Amino acid sequence: MALTPVPVDHEGNYFLDFLKLQKYHPELTSKKVLLPFFATELFQTITIICSHKMPWLDVVLEQKQLECTQKRENGAYILLISHKICKEQC
Repeated sequence: MALTPVPVDHEGNYFLDFLKLQKYHPELTSKKVLLPFFATELFQTITIICSHKMPWLDVVLEQKQLECTQKRENGAYILLISHKICKEQC
């Protein structure tokens, strides 16, 4: 089992099933796993399966100019994080 988000293609899209990760590694927090990823990886999107949207995530989203859509499915949240699309002059 990967302890970090894994690439799902060559386009920069990643996936992390945090629910499964915590089941096998309860000592790992979302911050321990995701903050290094956000600090070092170049990515287009990351999909995260989790039990809730982490309260600290909004700060990171704002700092990195990312956006997050979420939906609830089968008792879990699916977060899709991507870069904000420039809506003004770029």
